[in-house]
Amino acid sequence: MRTVRQLLLIALCSVLYGCTPRTSISPPSSWLRIDAKKFIFYVPPDVKVVPALGIDSFVGEYKGDSISLSFDYGLYSNRLENNGQSGYVARKERIGGKDAKIASFQERYTGNPFEHAIGVHFPHVAGKEIRLTVFATCKTTNDYETAKTIFRTLKFVDK
Repeated sequence: MRTVRQLLLIALCSVLYGCTPRTSISPPSSWLRIDAKKFIFYVPPDVKVVPALGIDSFVGEYKGDSISLSFDYGLYSNRLENNGQSGYVARKERIGGKDAKIASFQERYTGNPFEHAIGVHFPHVAGKEIRLTVFATCKTTNDYETAKTIFRTLKFVDK
């Protein structure tokens, strides 16, 4: 009986602390800090801000030589669900102290500058309903690593 309790305790601890990898990282030293008021993140030096206007949420947009990046902070942020996109792959992580899902897939003919898509979705960033999705289209799938590094530098600001 004692062994069963110990196994249950180990299983519970694994569920609570071990199933979602914690993947927050420090940015490369040459990267630029982006202060998005509610959160901060870092981008490579070639990435520049592009004017963006949100209708019902706080949005931002950035473009670089091999990556185009945008974020949507609000009630209706894209959940990055599998809607039949080619090559869809998703995994859960813990970034900036919050649960997140990183998903990648092919996104052809959408008007985005590149067709290799990857994003991170945070289902709960402020209260129950406010979400954040940071979405990137990349020149090649090799650029996914740059996008994931950007995502993993994200930290939430308590104000």
